[in-house]
Amino acid sequence: VHPGVDPLIARATAEDPGERPRDVGALLRPLRAALHRVKPRCGPPDLVAYLERVVGDLLRGRQSLSRFLLETHVKTAPKPVRKASSRTRTLLLKSDEAARARAVDRAASKGDPLIGILPGTKYRILRPIGEGGMGTVYAAEHVDLEKVFALKILHKERRSKGDLIQLRQEARAASKLGHPNIVSVTDFGETPDGRVFFVMEYLEGESLGEVLDAGPITEDRALPMLIEVCDALAAAHDKGVGHRDIKPDNIFLVQSPERKESVKLLDFGVAVVGEAAEHKPESIAGTPHYMSPELINFQPVDGRSDLYSVGVVAYEALVGFRPFGQGPLIELLRRQIREQPKPLRALPEGQHVHPAFEAVIMRALAKKPVDRFMTAHDMASELSLIHI
Repeated sequence: VHPGVDPLIARATAEDPGERPRDVGALLRPLRAALHRVKPRCGPPDLVAYLERVVGDLLRGRQSLSRFLLETHVKTAPKPVRKASSRTRTLLLKSDEAARARAVDRAASKGDPLIGILPGTKYRILRPIGEGGMGTVYAAEHVDLEKVFALKILHKERRSKGDLIQLRQEARAASKLGHPNIVSVTDFGETPDGRVFFVMEYLEGESLGEVLDAGPITEDRALPMLIEVCDALAAAHDKGVGHRDIKPDNIFLVQSPERKESVKLLDFGVAVVGEAAEHKPESIAGTPHYMSPELINFQPVDGRSDLYSVGVVAYEALVGFRPFGQGPLIELLRRQIREQPKPLRALPEGQHVHPAFEAVIMRALAKKPVDRFMTAHDMASELSLIHI
């Protein structure tokens, strides 16, 4: 049994519900990563696709999820697929290393019709590395530069005018910012069969969401991370871009050349640009657990809505759970609007939090925008004054 799969099955089938993953997402992210490292009889992409098709059924209860995992477990072979070493998966690959990586990637991605040269482009699709509601993200090599990028392409069924506008908006929003803590976009195009894509820098690391699946992080790790998130938002807000979907999965952690952890802010898919960034929203877009009260209430929003989301992320990062918990969507949104979060230091899990750190987070979580920091610059400055 591959060591990445077995512990996940043990957690999902634990007798004590408190020892099981808190939700399906907390299990699916590491499970998908583990499945790509083993060689199931039906092939990794097919198994992952199957896994995602049954997510709706899995949501009915943890026991059904456990049974599904046990069945999946039987289908996996014990030998892992040999992956290219981390050294070969740098942004700039040598020719012979790129060839070896492509061979491994072809084996790992068997069955995906997009693997290979993307028609009408100079990009060779290597392997899928992520998927969302709008499209799939692939590792792709520029055939002339022999450099690896991340290429996001719309799903076949997502070709409406609205979908195209949203993808183009995401690419433009990210490309106009040019900040070291925001993922850079380098290209935008369309295939002969009408599928729109854009190209980003290829990142190695993990999302904060994946990190938090293992539990809360320390203050000395959270503080510089949050400062960089605020710096990224300050740059975006200064250029009239509101992110609107700040959450752990959109905060990617990479190692800088100085061996220092650094933030890359991802996914500007629901971002608003220009005057719309500071006006009353016409629709709600984002992730309910991290939405500001004014966004939920269709009230005018500005950059302080993103700062509220940063406060939710910071709270979760330090104690391991969100300030307003789980539950039915309507109840969750009601709590976001009406209830005050418990102070971090009043929680058993938060007694270690520095008082100044708690003060910044609780201010970011204020219900009224006027009671929060006026700008992301202000929040970053206040965080910078804290000495853990």
